[in-house]
Amino acid sequence: MPGFEEVLETIKSLGLTKGLFVVFFFTAHSYVFWLYRGRLKDRQKEIDRLASENHEYRDRFLKLLDKRFGF
Repeated sequence: MPGFEEVLETIKSLGLTKGLFVVFFFTAHSYVFWLYRGRLKDRQKEIDRLASENHEYRDRFLKLLDKRFGF
């Protein structure tokens, strides 16, 4: 990750408008990437929760079948 001095040098070398645009571009895309990863983590937690719940329901259903049909 570049330090403050490197960012200032980049802005100076590209010019104020282009330099600030580059900084904004990378900052905005980093923020969107961070948000995207957060959503993926939330979705994975929900998938894990549903899989666990499904496993519990399957166990209960199989126990009911065993009682009902004597397996």
